[in-house]
Amino acid sequence: MPFFFPGEGSPDGFDRTRTFEAGAGVTGSREPRDAELAMRYVRWIIRLLLFVVVLTFAVKNTELVTVRYYLGAQWEAPLIFVLLIAFCAGALVGMMTGLGQLFRQRRQIGGLKRELRSRQPQAAHPVPPAGEA
Repeated sequence: MPFFFPGEGSPDGFDRTRTFEAGAGVTGSREPRDAELAMRYVRWIIRLLLFVVVLTFAVKNTELVTVRYYLGAQWEAPLIFVLLIAFCAGALVGMMTGLGQLFRQRRQIGGLKRELRSRQPQAAHPVPPAGEA
């Protein structure tokens, strides 16, 4: 399915002459440019290095730690597992706090789109007079 770029050539603001196919450039060629290909390799190298760093950190931190809570509750687990749970819990809390703002913005955008549609003139599709057809 093609995506259209905003333009000034049509009343609805879209230039129908330039399309963008998913996975292709603006010109329509399916071959990635050299810069895109290089960036793809750089991203994979960074991912691999990050994986190696996390893996070596996990291997070096396998000692059992005791996590204590109130009323004598405690839990023993490898340090890396406790850190992973804490990291995931923090990421989850951060995402949940951002969701409120995201939903609020989507609601506001929907209201603004409805308002824009209601303000657009109805002359885009004129009705011919009764005698002409």
